[in-house]
Amino acid sequence: MATEVRSTLLSSSQDSLKRLGQFDRYLALCDAQHRPALTELVAGSWCPIAVGVAHYTACEALGLGESDLLRIGQDVEERLRKSILLNFARGVGITPMVVLGQSPKFWSVTFVGSEVRLERLRPKDARLTIAGFPFARYTYIRV
Repeated sequence: MATEVRSTLLSSSQDSLKRLGQFDRYLALCDAQHRPALTELVAGSWCPIAVGVAHYTACEALGLGESDLLRIGQDVEERLRKSILLNFARGVGITPMVVLGQSPKFWSVTFVGSEVRLERLRPKDARLTIAGFPFARYTYIRV
């Protein structure tokens, strides 16, 4: 099971909520015990998984519709696409499958514990399996 999560993941989600005008509602829904940790995230630090659970529990309680959840996902994807690695990969012609092959490495810098496995099914098809990931129960994450 995952025991820690990078604050960068949580703050990225919070940034998307701010863009949607949902941040104040989110803060009101945050568990009071974890609210200080969630409002004082330090970029690139490790947070106990309980802080991440508190974050995604509040996100789930927002009851956002699928279109808002997709917008959040697109917002996060856009930031990832603009990252140095993906820009580099695109510039030298590395395929998405090669980048996806690095999923276990990327996962390990985002979570302590849990694991991810990529299984190539066909040349352009793959299955990503995640184990020990407590956030999978949230629609906010799955959409």
